[in-house]
Amino acid sequence: MKMRLIAFAAAGVLVSFLFSCNMGFFQKHSSSSSSSSSSSSSGSTSSSTATLAAYKVKEVGARTDSAGAALPSDAQPMGGAVATALSRKQLYLGGATYASSNSSLLDLSAGPSAPTSKMAQTSADTSSWISYPHAATAARLSAKGTQSVVSIVFIPTNGTGNTLGDSGTAELVDWDGSTQTITSFDSKKSITVNWPYNGASTVQWNQAVVSIAAGDIDGDGKDEIGVCIGNYFAVVDDDLTTVLYESYLTSDGKPYTRDHFHASCVASGDVKNDGGVEFVTTCGENTGTQGTYAVFGWSGSAVTKIVSGNLGGSDCVLRFANVALGELDSTSGKQYVLFGGLVSDAQSGLVATLWNSGTLDLKATYKPSYDPSSNPVPPLVCFNPAGKATTLQDDVLFCNRVVKYSASSGSTTAGFADAFPSAQTTINNPVCTDVVADEVYYNYGTMGVESELVSLRNVSGTGGYVDVYGLDQTGRFGLLQSLSVTYPSNNYQSLALADFEGKSLVLRYVSHTVKYSNPAVIAVLASPPYYADATGTASFGNGSTTFGTTTGTSTSESASFTVSATYSLGVEAEAPFEGDLAKASAKVTVGASVTMGFEFEQSMEYTHSYTTMAGEDSVVYSCVPFDVYSYTILSAPNSKSVGDTMTLDYPREPQLINMERGEFNSLPGNKIQIGSSVLSHTLGIPGSYLKKSEMAAKCKATSGMYDSAGSSAASGNAQLTADSVTKTSSGTDHFGSEVSVETEGEVTAAFVTFGTTNGLSTEFEFTIGYTDSTEVEGQVPAVLASDAGFNYGVGLYSMKDTGIQSTSFLVATYWVE
Repeated sequence: MKMRLIAFAAAGVLVSFLFSCNMGFFQKHSSSSSSSSSSSSSGSTSSSTATLAAYKVKEVGARTDSAGAALPSDAQPMGGAVATALSRKQLYLGGATYASSNSSLLDLSAGPSAPTSKMAQTSADTSSWISYPHAATAARLSAKGTQSVVSIVFIPTNGTGNTLGDSGTAELVDWDGSTQTITSFDSKKSITVNWPYNGASTVQWNQAVVSIAAGDIDGDGKDEIGVCIGNYFAVVDDDLTTVLYESYLTSDGKPYTRDHFHASCVASGDVKNDGGVEFVTTCGENTGTQGTYAVFGWSGSAVTKIVSGNLGGSDCVLRFANVALGELDSTSGKQYVLFGGLVSDAQSGLVATLWNSGTLDLKATYKPSYDPSSNPVPPLVCFNPAGKATTLQDDVLFCNRVVKYSASSGSTTAGFADAFPSAQTTINNPVCTDVVADEVYYNYGTMGVESELVSLRNVSGTGGYVDVYGLDQTGRFGLLQSLSVTYPSNNYQSLALADFEGKSLVLRYVSHTVKYSNPAVIAVLASPPYYADATGTASFGNGSTTFGTTTGTSTSESASFTVSATYSLGVEAEAPFEGDLAKASAKVTVGASVTMGFEFEQSMEYTHSYTTMAGEDSVVYSCVPFDVYSYTILSAPNSKSVGDTMTLDYPREPQLINMERGEFNSLPGNKIQIGSSVLSHTLGIPGSYLKKSEMAAKCKATSGMYDSAGSSAASGNAQLTADSVTKTSSGTDHFGSEVSVETEGEVTAAFVTFGTTNGLSTEFEFTIGYTDSTEVEGQVPAVLASDAGFNYGVGLYSMKDTGIQSTSFLVATYWVE
């Protein structure tokens, strides 16, 4: 028998549990007749101080990852010190404008209709820098939630950039939606560049000489900028001035000395799947036939190269490559690193790798035909058109094809196939390498978390279209929108999606603590019926009521409960999404941003069954330890929530505690009392238990199960009789428990918190996966000769009493006649 703890989507809501056992099938046992009566029993309450020890709750140990290794003290689910849990971005056009409004910043949130122009083109946008090769990315350069667009620009010495063996200077351009700042990082970097050319002596595709990415590599909550210019690579701090690392990516650390195609690119992401950020670079081949890659991370005080290698495998050798990161396999939750470039002048290659103990292991390759004359650096981006509510697996745009990775292919020479074979599988060839993807139609999809592709398509020397691809309302992938754009013939173009308005949900990590939920009743088990004068008999000590045993083998075994859970959103979590997203969508969106090590933290297995002995009614209750991670909201769709606290609450293994009913009722500060409304009998008086008709009514009302035939209590000093009901079909049933939220009365004992406060709100459901041997059993002590015999039958049903708790719980008891 298995139990699964499942976290539900809603935020800011108390836990809700249901017991819905379809228990119409059970085994029947023989019975005889007797008389019955009823009474009541309950324990007393106490107002003394609550402690974990009084409730038999064990303090949890240190946090560990899925492999059992200790987590660092600063580990937390969102990874970086500042993280975006929900993207709300505008489209920036570098070197181009939306034709109908002369705008370089567009809001596409309304879906495939005319966009909203957010910012008209300014004189800065038409300045000379856009006539040089440039690439753009969104970056968070301050402690606020808003982003800027940062562009890397290379300015050739001769002013044209159309000669071989050229050199020049590089600068960064920062645009925050209203103000543009040109920064000459490290006194305007002087860089030697050999322009890419077509193998003869003609320079082509100068735009491919630059690449840019942003990421918080040093963990200070602000983004650093990684740039590639030719085969030069640098990491610039968030001030856009200080160079943290720089080198030529060649093996000798010098610029190429011969004229050859050598495109280099950079991307950022969690390569190591540990919550940090790394920069990944590629470097095109020079004298050989295979390019190289390198991964750069933070050593604690400096940017350091942590691994490097060759591009591709034996079946897919890449001369040079673009680079991207994405979640290709939703079952692992890990970020893959993808390299996509040219194998030859007629064929491209896509290589998927995964971090494994200091190396990037080859996982799959893909080799479609490709015409490099359209763009010698094939576009490469990961996106999720179906939305995170449907799957966490990304699709991949490579060259002009949309493909999906399949880990089950069993071969590293395959592994990718068309993502939408029955629909459109290609996009129009983009005019530049920049193809971006994010949730730009966030009022259009079903959950607001679907990603769309945005690409710039060339039509003439002075204009073209911004094409937006994604799933339409019927779920079919294709072109959703084309926006006419114009640009001077001497301009280079770039695209970026950035949150200039602070509409994304951006969180800054504050602290971690462990809290324990208040008691929640799972089951109440009645003592087997007996006469008070039989307490000294040999059979009395063996009487019991048990729920959750299996008797499919010769020895009785305890049931196995498998418990897993994802996090819950804290009570403050609803406010940031107010008027923008449903609670379920908020859950899904935040979940997709969570570091995967925490996703698997909650998987555990343990064995337990519920038993009470004769002479004791017992209460089985749960107490769930939670790791509570607190965040300050830096920006959100609902601006009123900025500055508030939001929590991500992670359950650990629930503690199931079986306690005698009177002791439970007397626990310090315990507001839950299990009295006559639950168990109406008096211990030692068999006739005080339910009648058969009463048991039948309760089981019918709650889809419970009981033995309608029953058994006769044995006579004699050492005799026992056993009665049970057993599931005769496999399935899944639900029953209740809750994790409650309290705003007062929190008690600290031994530096841990018992009972929760504002900021912890969960919604869980326990599920029993049962087999045909799952049963409820009662072993009833013998009746002495001086007492009247009785018939009895064991039963199980659920009940809900709001005077006890808001959710249902199980009752295992008896009818006696």
